Amino acid sequence: MKYLLFFLFITGTGHCFSQEASLKEYKDASGGFSISIPDDWHQAPAKGTVRLIVYRTAAPDTAKPLENFNLNIIASGNSTLDKEYDNLVAALATGHNHTISEKGDITINGNPGKWFVETHKGAGTIQRVWNYDFIIYKKGKTYILTCVATSGLGFEKYRPLFLKIASSLSI
Repeated sequence: MKYLLFFLFITGTGHCFSQEASLKEYKDASGGFSISIPDDWHQAPAKGTVRLIVYRTAAPDTAKPLENFNLNIIASGNSTLDKEYDNLVAALATGHNHTISEKGDITINGNPGKWFVETHKGAGTIQRVWNYDFIIYKKGKTYILTCVATSGLGFEKYRPLFLKIASSLSI
């Protein structure tokens, strides 16, 4: 259940994008991580295992979130990356018609990880949501970065930025 909660968190629709998005570093000393976030994106309140929520709006005066990402940190005890990845994929299979279309291995700032692209129907809608997920297990904690777009076109536009954000994660 703890793995499924973050997938149901934020949805929106995709619009314009700049490949040259200016990034700024965000540091969370108590969470023990830093990550780069786009300058013109907004931070939402986070609580529990969700340590960071960042989203883009269509216009500065619009509250509706579009593309977004969130970082969960889950206490996992004595585990492994493979076991935590399997737990996450198993949790996805329990709801909202999830489909994993791509997956692979990645190293982020010296930390071995895994990634996958999955789609599912947004909670309470018929609209499909694209998630680009990155998972790292380190010292008893599982770090799950979920980057979200609500259209295939939006996902393809933002995929390079999502990878740039994920690549900046430092634990």
